[in-house]
Amino acid sequence: DRKPLLQFHLRLSDSTHTLAALVDSGAEANIMDIKLARQLGLENLRLTPPIPARALDGHLLGSVTHVTAPVSMGLSGNHQETIQFHLLPSPGQPLILGYPWLRRHNPQLDWVTGVIREWGEDCHRTCLLAAALPPRPVPTNSAPDLSNVPECYHGLREVFNKARATSLPPHRPYDCAIDLLPGTAPPRGRLYSLSAPERKSMEDYINGSLSAGLIRSSSSPAGAGF
Repeated sequence: DRKPLLQFHLRLSDSTHTLAALVDSGAEANIMDIKLARQLGLENLRLTPPIPARALDGHLLGSVTHVTAPVSMGLSGNHQETIQFHLLPSPGQPLILGYPWLRRHNPQLDWVTGVIREWGEDCHRTCLLAAALPPRPVPTNSAPDLSNVPECYHGLREVFNKARATSLPPHRPYDCAIDLLPGTAPPRGRLYSLSAPERKSMEDYINGSLSAGLIRSSSSPAGAGF
Protein backbone atom coordinates (compact mmCIF):
# COMPACT_ATOMS: atom_id res chain seq x y z
CA ASP A 1 0.00 0.00 0.00
CA ARG A 2 1.08 3.52 -0.68
CA LYS A 3 2.48 5.35 2.33
CA PRO A 4 1.38 8.92 3.09
CA LEU A 5 4.61 10.67 2.08
CA LEU A 6 5.00 14.44 1.82
CA GLN A 7 7.75 16.06 -0.22
CA PHE A 8 9.38 19.10 1.34
CA HIS A 9 12.46 21.31 1.06
CA LEU A 10 14.95 21.38 3.90
CA ARG A 11 16.90 24.64 3.73
CA LEU A 12 20.36 24.73 5.26
CA SER A 13 22.80 27.63 5.41
CA ASP A 14 24.49 26.68 2.14
CA SER A 15 22.12 24.25 0.38
CA THR A 16 18.53 23.07 -0.12
CA HIS A 17 17.50 19.39 -0.12
CA THR A 18 14.24 17.89 -1.43
CA LEU A 19 13.18 15.02 0.86
CA ALA A 20 10.11 12.88 1.58
CA ALA A 21 8.65 12.36 5.05
CA LEU A 22 6.16 9.81 6.33
CA VAL A 23 3.12 11.35 8.07
CA ASP A 24 2.44 9.28 11.20
CA SER A 25 -0.09 10.37 13.80
CA GLY A 26 1.11 7.53 16.05
CA ALA A 27 4.62 8.96 16.34
CA GLU A 28 5.08 11.09 19.45
CA ALA A 29 7.90 13.12 17.87
CA ASN A 30 9.28 14.29 14.54
CA ILE A 31 12.02 11.79 13.72
CA MET A 32 15.10 11.78 11.48
CA ASP A 33 17.45 8.88 10.87
CA ILE A 34 20.86 9.51 12.46
CA LYS A 35 22.73 8.62 9.26
CA LEU A 36 20.64 11.05 7.20
CA ALA A 37 21.38 13.84 9.68
CA ARG A 38 25.09 13.13 9.26
CA GLN A 39 24.81 13.10 5.46
CA LEU A 40 23.10 16.50 5.57
CA GLY A 41 25.70 17.85 7.98
CA LEU A 42 23.08 18.92 10.53
CA GLU A 43 24.18 20.19 13.91
CA ASN A 44 23.07 17.94 16.80
CA LEU A 45 21.99 19.12 20.25
CA ARG A 46 22.11 16.84 23.31
CA LEU A 47 18.87 16.08 25.15
CA THR A 48 19.01 16.22 28.94
CA PRO A 49 17.69 13.84 30.13
CA PRO A 50 17.44 11.36 27.23
CA ILE A 51 13.95 10.28 26.12
CA PRO A 52 13.08 6.55 25.98
CA ALA A 53 11.83 5.40 22.57
CA ARG A 54 9.28 2.58 22.52
CA ALA A 55 7.64 0.52 19.77
CA LEU A 56 3.87 0.14 19.40
CA ASP A 57 3.93 -2.98 21.58
CA GLY A 58 5.71 -1.04 24.33
CA HIS A 59 9.15 -2.65 24.19
CA LEU A 60 12.11 -0.30 24.51
CA LEU A 61 13.88 0.57 21.26
CA GLY A 62 16.54 2.71 22.86
CA SER A 63 16.98 6.28 24.03
CA VAL A 64 16.81 9.52 22.09
CA THR A 65 19.89 11.44 23.17
CA HIS A 66 20.07 14.15 20.49
CA VAL A 67 17.87 16.40 18.36
CA THR A 68 18.79 18.44 15.33
CA ALA A 69 19.36 22.16 15.60
CA PRO A 70 16.37 24.14 14.25
CA VAL A 71 16.19 24.00 10.44
CA SER A 72 13.92 25.67 7.88
CA MET A 73 11.38 23.43 6.13
CA GLY A 74 9.19 24.38 3.16
CA LEU A 75 6.02 22.51 2.13
CA SER A 76 3.30 23.03 -0.49
CA GLY A 77 4.86 26.05 -2.13
CA ASN A 78 4.58 28.83 0.41
CA HIS A 79 4.32 27.04 3.78
CA GLN A 80 7.50 27.74 5.77
CA GLU A 81 8.38 26.65 9.29
CA THR A 82 11.29 26.03 11.64
CA ILE A 83 11.47 22.47 12.93
CA GLN A 84 13.66 20.11 14.97
CA PHE A 85 13.88 16.33 14.57
CA HIS A 86 14.59 13.72 17.24
CA LEU A 87 17.45 11.49 16.06
CA LEU A 88 16.99 7.71 15.94
CA PRO A 89 18.29 4.83 13.81
CA SER A 90 15.44 4.61 11.27
CA PRO A 91 16.82 3.43 7.91
CA GLY A 92 13.46 2.08 6.70
CA GLN A 93 11.80 5.49 6.97
CA PRO A 94 14.46 8.18 7.56
CA LEU A 95 12.00 11.06 8.08
CA ILE A 96 8.75 11.04 10.05
CA LEU A 97 6.40 13.95 10.73
CA GLY A 98 4.59 12.87 13.87
CA TYR A 99 1.67 13.93 16.03
CA PRO A 100 3.35 17.15 17.30
CA TRP A 101 3.65 18.38 13.69
CA LEU A 102 0.04 17.43 12.88
CA ARG A 103 -1.22 19.13 16.05
CA ARG A 104 0.75 22.30 15.33
CA HIS A 105 -0.38 22.75 11.70
CA ASN A 106 -3.68 20.78 11.61
CA PRO A 107 -3.45 20.15 7.84
CA GLN A 108 -6.32 18.79 5.74
CA LEU A 109 -4.56 16.00 3.86
CA ASP A 110 -6.05 14.25 0.84
CA TRP A 111 -5.09 10.68 1.71
CA VAL A 112 -5.72 9.49 -1.87
CA THR A 113 -3.42 11.96 -3.62
CA GLY A 114 -1.12 12.81 -0.69
CA VAL A 115 -1.75 16.55 -1.26
CA ILE A 116 -2.40 19.03 1.55
CA ARG A 117 -5.66 20.80 0.70
CA GLU A 118 -5.74 23.29 3.55
CA TRP A 119 -3.64 24.36 6.52
CA GLY A 120 -4.83 25.10 10.04
CA GLU A 121 -6.03 28.56 10.99
CA ASP A 122 -2.83 29.46 12.86
CA CYS A 123 -0.74 28.75 9.74
CA HIS A 124 -2.41 31.64 7.92
CA ARG A 125 -0.84 33.96 10.51
CA THR A 126 2.52 32.29 11.06
CA CYS A 127 3.62 29.86 8.32
CA LEU A 128 2.04 30.83 5.00
CA LEU A 129 3.99 33.44 3.06
CA ALA A 130 2.23 35.93 0.80
CA ALA A 131 2.88 35.57 -2.91
CA ALA A 132 5.08 38.60 -3.26
CA LEU A 133 8.04 39.69 -5.27
CA PRO A 134 11.37 40.02 -3.47
CA PRO A 135 11.65 43.47 -1.90
CA ARG A 136 13.29 46.02 -4.15
CA PRO A 137 15.61 48.69 -2.80
CA VAL A 138 13.91 52.07 -2.82
CA PRO A 139 16.17 55.12 -3.23
CA THR A 140 16.03 57.22 -0.09
CA ASN A 141 17.36 60.38 -1.68
CA SER A 142 14.72 60.81 -4.40
CA ALA A 143 11.16 61.89 -3.64
CA PRO A 144 8.41 61.37 -6.24
CA ASP A 145 7.73 64.30 -8.52
CA LEU A 146 4.32 65.66 -7.52
CA SER A 147 4.59 68.96 -9.40
CA ASN A 148 1.78 67.99 -11.79
CA VAL A 149 -0.43 66.50 -9.06
CA PRO A 150 -2.97 68.74 -7.28
CA GLU A 151 -1.90 69.39 -3.71
CA CYS A 152 -5.13 67.95 -2.32
CA TYR A 153 -3.99 64.50 -3.55
CA HIS A 154 -0.46 64.58 -2.15
CA GLY A 155 -1.55 62.64 0.94
CA LEU A 156 -2.50 59.72 -1.30
CA ARG A 157 0.93 59.17 -2.84
CA GLU A 158 1.32 55.75 -1.16
CA VAL A 159 -1.90 54.55 -2.80
CA PHE A 160 -0.12 54.76 -6.17
CA ASN A 161 3.24 53.44 -4.96
CA LYS A 162 4.38 50.97 -7.65
CA ALA A 163 6.74 49.12 -5.30
CA ARG A 164 3.88 48.35 -2.90
CA ALA A 165 1.58 47.47 -5.78
CA THR A 166 3.81 44.53 -6.79
CA SER A 167 3.08 42.54 -3.62
CA LEU A 168 -0.09 40.71 -2.60
CA PRO A 169 -1.79 40.78 0.80
CA PRO A 170 -1.16 37.85 3.16
CA HIS A 171 -3.19 34.65 2.86
CA ARG A 172 -6.48 34.59 4.73
CA PRO A 173 -8.25 31.56 6.23
CA TYR A 174 -10.34 31.19 3.07
CA ASP A 175 -9.50 31.29 -0.65
CA CYS A 176 -12.85 31.90 -2.34
CA ALA A 177 -13.56 30.86 -5.92
CA ILE A 178 -16.32 32.28 -8.11
CA ASP A 179 -17.93 29.15 -9.57
CA LEU A 180 -20.68 29.30 -12.19
CA LEU A 181 -23.93 27.44 -11.74
CA PRO A 182 -24.14 24.30 -13.93
CA GLY A 183 -25.44 25.09 -17.40
CA THR A 184 -24.99 28.85 -17.09
CA ALA A 185 -22.60 31.29 -18.74
CA PRO A 186 -21.58 34.85 -17.87
CA PRO A 187 -23.09 37.60 -20.03
CA ARG A 188 -21.06 38.71 -23.01
CA GLY A 189 -20.62 42.37 -23.89
CA ARG A 190 -19.64 43.99 -27.13
CA LEU A 191 -16.02 44.31 -28.22
CA TYR A 192 -14.28 47.67 -27.88
CA SER A 193 -11.79 48.80 -30.50
CA LEU A 194 -8.42 50.08 -29.32
CA SER A 195 -5.87 52.22 -31.05
CA ALA A 196 -2.38 50.78 -31.60
CA PRO A 197 -0.86 52.69 -28.61
CA GLU A 198 -3.78 51.64 -26.37
CA ARG A 199 -3.43 47.99 -27.38
CA LYS A 200 0.33 48.04 -26.76
CA SER A 201 -0.19 49.65 -23.36
CA MET A 202 -2.76 46.97 -22.45
CA GLU A 203 -0.49 44.13 -23.61
CA ASP A 204 2.46 45.56 -21.66
CA TYR A 205 0.32 45.76 -18.53
CA ILE A 206 -0.96 42.18 -18.91
CA ASN A 207 2.48 40.72 -19.60
CA GLY A 208 4.05 42.64 -16.72
CA SER A 209 1.33 41.58 -14.28
CA LEU A 210 1.60 37.93 -15.37
CA SER A 211 5.37 38.00 -14.86
CA ALA A 212 4.96 39.60 -11.43
CA GLY A 213 2.41 36.98 -10.37
CA LEU A 214 -0.30 39.60 -9.77
CA ILE A 215 -2.71 37.97 -12.23
CA ARG A 216 -3.01 34.56 -13.86
CA SER A 217 -4.73 33.06 -16.89
CA SER A 218 -8.49 32.84 -16.44
CA SER A 219 -10.63 29.72 -16.93
CA SER A 220 -13.76 31.80 -17.55
CA PRO A 221 -15.46 31.35 -20.95
CA ALA A 222 -15.89 35.13 -21.15
CA GLY A 223 -13.51 38.03 -20.69
CA ALA A 224 -13.06 41.75 -21.06
CA GLY A 225 -14.14 43.10 -24.43
CA PHE A 226 -10.74 44.32 -25.59
